[in-house]
Amino acid sequence: NWYAVSTTTNGNKNLCPDGWHVPTYTEFTNLINWLVSDGGVTYGQAGFALKASSTDPLPWDGTNTFGFTALPTGFRSSSGSFSYLGQSAPFWYSSEYGNPMYPFFLSITTSSVNNYDYGQNAGLAVRCLKN
Repeated sequence: NWYAVSTTTNGNKNLCPDGWHVPTYTEFTNLINWLVSDGGVTYGQAGFALKASSTDPLPWDGTNTFGFTALPTGFRSSSGSFSYLGQSAPFWYSSEYGNPMYPFFLSITTSSVNNYDYGQNAGLAVRCLKN
């Protein structure tokens, strides 16, 4: 959940290995903006470019143009149930941005990158970024 993502000890994030960190909201936004400005994709196609190109037998189809290889992990709700396996890929970011927070997510039904309020207790995917 977001509390695990945001927890620090002596100012260091605990979730990623040494030399890595969970991206901030700004770093995720910069990735999307780079895809559009330098990567040659539109905002509407940014999610498609980040999705894995094939995860048969799941119908998760993207181009994985930039090696992000997002897989449709689904998520764990605050009640403990698992939902949308094979249909969505939500990602936490480490900085608190807004209340409620709106993590980035990719969906089987769209080609864009979206934001959705999962609640801070939800279990979402985490990407570690090299420092």
